[in-house]
Amino acid sequence: MLTTSPRSALRRLLALHALALLPLSCAAVAEPPGAGPAPAWKAQQETVYLGYTGTRWANDFGIAGGSCDRAAVAAARAATTAGRRGEVATLVGGAITAVLGAEMAAAAAEADRACIAHALELLPLGRRASWSDDSGVRFEMIPENGSNSRHCRDFTLRGSGARTLQARGRACRQGDGRWELSPP
Repeated sequence: MLTTSPRSALRRLLALHALALLPLSCAAVAEPPGAGPAPAWKAQQETVYLGYTGTRWANDFGIAGGSCDRAAVAAARAATTAGRRGEVATLVGGAITAVLGAEMAAAAAEADRACIAHALELLPLGRRASWSDDSGVRFEMIPENGSNSRHCRDFTLRGSGARTLQARGRACRQGDGRWELSPP
């Protein structure tokens, strides 16, 4: 018969307790408070698109992926004109017809102009974004080099429907965040 001293029995008992508690202490070390996965809403709030002039945008409306969600842009434009903070870039200027031509300017609704402006804000050099309006006109916007200023960009805009139109222009970002067209 094997006999153990009370002291060695106590050591074994302490060793067994230490082994039993080891997984719990590891779990506590592996999962410090608040280190779990971030909630989905937090990740959504942190998504920011940095614009050409340094402006931060919460929504790219598909521009980064090469398209423009006209319905979402139109809703954002309506909210902006209703007094909320601007969520989408805006294209303005008396030169719209001079730059785009009468036919293309007439075809470009407010949502299309917002898509153009947001593409100027978010598209890198040479990348393109395209979208179609409700009547089937397909627009393609290609921002090009800046023009002697961090706040101006040259661009090519194509519109195709019954026939294909192309315009080259320059847009400069104003202090209030709007993009104003001017002839190149």
